Amino acid sequence: AIDQVLARGMAKRPEDRYNSAGELATAATDALTRRDQDHAASILQRSQAATMQAPLPPPSGATPPPATPPPPPSGGLPPPPPPPPPPPIPPSGGLPPPPSAGFHAPPPGAPPPGWAPPPGPSGSGGGAKTPVILLISATAVFVVVLGALGIWWLVKPDDSASGPVATRTSTPAETTRSREPTRRPRTTTSTPPRAENYDAQLMALLSGGHDSSNCKPISTPAGGALATVDCGPATTPGGPLSTRYSLFADQVALEAGFDGAVEVNSELLQCPGSNIDSPTTWHFTETPDEIAGSIACGTYNNRPDLVWTNDAGLLLVDAQGPDLEELHEWWLQYG
Repeated sequence: AIDQVLARGMAKRPEDRYNSAGELATAATDALTRRDQDHAASILQRSQAATMQAPLPPPSGATPPPATPPPPPSGGLPPPPPPPPPPPIPPSGGLPPPPSAGFHAPPPGAPPPGWAPPPGPSGSGGGAKTPVILLISATAVFVVVLGALGIWWLVKPDDSASGPVATRTSTPAETTRSREPTRRPRTTTSTPPRAENYDAQLMALLSGGHDSSNCKPISTPAGGALATVDCGPATTPGGPLSTRYSLFADQVALEAGFDGAVEVNSELLQCPGSNIDSPTTWHFTETPDEIAGSIACGTYNNRPDLVWTNDAGLLLVDAQGPDLEELHEWWLQYG
């Protein structure tokens, strides 16, 4: 690994080298093992200590001047003889002997031109601390990464909770009608097959006492209807004076047409023989548990009015007559 660092540091192209000496030092430190880093730090510390303790040698050929003797002491005694001058410094660069006690050697002479003393050790000691700083920085980065991973693990979304969420669907309240105790026998007639046009289909659904002699389709059907037929007085006993038949496409449209016909009545009443307010439902005597349609008794323009539906035929009928009981009896027999 250190060979790769050295190869990049001495690359031929400048763009392939490290951007700075600090980056090169960091890469070299990272390439060393932990043991090599500790050994390199020990070598660097010993080198700095040796540099700080070694004195600077005086320039070659310079002989220090003799030391000036101290002033004579009081009492008239003669001063001691001066010490002999120190021997010249050998060319090998050995250290001079220490001066005698009580005497101070003068400072060495000025160095010759062009000679500069070697630089002293840095006061900060950054070279020896560089591996330690790098180790501390790497440890701090590792701790930060572990902390970030721990936070992400705590706040990450749970896969089990990311599945489809069941939404609550609200079912609109259905307008319910009470069961009508009024019963009528089922007739032997059944719903005829669908004709080529709605008018012909509706004419086949008319009640007893109504046919093509006293009924005819109108050009504009009632609201939401496929076809509408208006009839005059029925030919059967107790029949209505006027009746309107309408054919609808589906049950939803049929119920909407029934509600609209009931709303225009000036008054709603209980149908004869029933103790239930209008509107309500009706059924055949043979099938008391099966709703066959809806029914409502009331008044319209001060005349008795009877409105009912036949769900099987998608048929709505609105009949008016002089007497509500006779009108209801006619419906039981022929409706």
